[in-house]
Amino acid sequence: MQNSEFKIISGDKTANRVITDNGGVFEKVQEHNGQQGWISGTYCGYDDNDHNNKLSPGDTVYWCTYSGNKNRRWNHYGTLEQADANHPNHS
Repeated sequence: MQNSEFKIISGDKTANRVITDNGGVFEKVQEHNGQQGWISGTYCGYDDNDHNNKLSPGDTVYWCTYSGNKNRRWNHYGTLEQADANHPNHS
């Protein structure tokens, strides 16, 4: 199955990504930081800005991350952009 990877246009484009299955259905959201590498976020939803019923470039995604002991929560959002226009699908 081919997956799609999207960058999130929000701050550092290389620090956030969303992975979907080949039907544009959410699989995971991750955020990168220098100390912890890629950490998983909790998906909270999205605005289907192009009304195609799947995650795609131009849609706004909402997610959150938690502190290690789960006593702090950070909310995030950003607009999706294709990670690599020359290679939109990743295995």
